[in-house]
Amino acid sequence: MEGRHAFGLRGLRLASKIHWQLFPVAAAVLSVRRTSTNVGDSVSAGKHELQAKPFEAIPRVPSFPVIGSSWIYWRLLGKHHPDQRHKASMEMYKKYGPIVVERLPGRYSLVHLFKGTDIRTLYHEEGKEPFRMGATTFKDYRASRPEYYADVGILNLQRKAWLKVRMSTQQHTLRVRTTMSYLPIMNKIVEEALDLLEQLMDENGKVENCFTFMQRWALESVALTSVDARLGSLTHPLDLNLEGPAILEDMKMIVACMQKFGIPVSIFSIYPHAHLAAIRKSHGRLHCVRSIQLPYFILH
Repeated sequence: MEGRHAFGLRGLRLASKIHWQLFPVAAAVLSVRRTSTNVGDSVSAGKHELQAKPFEAIPRVPSFPVIGSSWIYWRLLGKHHPDQRHKASMEMYKKYGPIVVERLPGRYSLVHLFKGTDIRTLYHEEGKEPFRMGATTFKDYRASRPEYYADVGILNLQRKAWLKVRMSTQQHTLRVRTTMSYLPIMNKIVEEALDLLEQLMDENGKVENCFTFMQRWALESVALTSVDARLGSLTHPLDLNLEGPAILEDMKMIVACMQKFGIPVSIFSIYPHAHLAAIRKSHGRLHCVRSIQLPYFILH
């Protein structure tokens, strides 16, 4: 129990500091929203089966042929940038309510859920063999490298293939004993992250780019729990010669290129070769780190 309480206190310290950095104004409002019990606003209250409405009745962002709802990310027609989807989502919530449909260009309809109660209902009612959107760029890369990857990854697997992978890992990862075994190393990472956060703060107690800090913290946590390796992501100042910073840069490149032709319709969607090449190059470097250098770290 001592380890659990220690982890909880440290985790809460770090979470509260990060939340204050990201949402200084909304922090006081969040607790009020969490305690709301207005059953009339949510489909998840009571007998939600009887309250179900047809998909066409869901409020939605206006959509057009080919481009879908992507016009909201265009400079001339819309006012949001694809890299600031949190702002677009907030406007959707204010304008259309807690359940909103956004049509992706030439692909699927994306349903946004903004209420925790609705998200809980979704997970309670989800099928055993779901069909999910996945990530086309990751699927394309993994499918083009069958010598390295057995499949397209759990993010892109569908139905029975997804269920097979899920069942083979879930029984082990959801055990309480397994989770508790990670507490000591998670405590170590959290303490280092707290130290780094204090070093990054300015005289006003603010961090210039808290998202970068969160990426560094997440990468170091994943590396230590998955392959028992340290990548140097929490050092200050950051040593760019270490593997952690290199992996972060490759991930930024992958995400940036995905954004070019992932949601808005643009020239990159029609001629994506340059950005796909950048994604493959970054993925290739990550594969080299994962298959060659991480085992070296583990052995040494």
